[in-house]
Amino acid sequence: MTPKEESVLQQHLDTGEYLPKELRDFHDQKDLFKAIGDRDVRVHNFLPPEIINWCQGQVYTIDHFLYFMAIHGYELRKVKGKVPRYDLQETIESNRKARLEALRPIIEGKV
Repeated sequence: MTPKEESVLQQHLDTGEYLPKELRDFHDQKDLFKAIGDRDVRVHNFLPPEIINWCQGQVYTIDHFLYFMAIHGYELRKVKGKVPRYDLQETIESNRKARLEALRPIIEGKV
């Protein structure tokens, strides 16, 4: 790869455009990976593995795996097929609400 090509690639990586819009913001990433890694609030009968927590999953996936794939020309994108799927934003919001509800007794001093 020429230095100019490498510069163009780096500019592309710096924009985060290789990530879906829902994953370009750090806080959105955090909410997604908390929903994936939350063993206390099951999401659509999905039970995450115990070997990694949400933070490790976020760092590995965003900072390593997807970045590595992007420098090799791959991008994560939503599939447009006709198979029924859950809505990602609804899943994340539902998990966020459940986590906040679980904290309510602590916040209200009832623990």
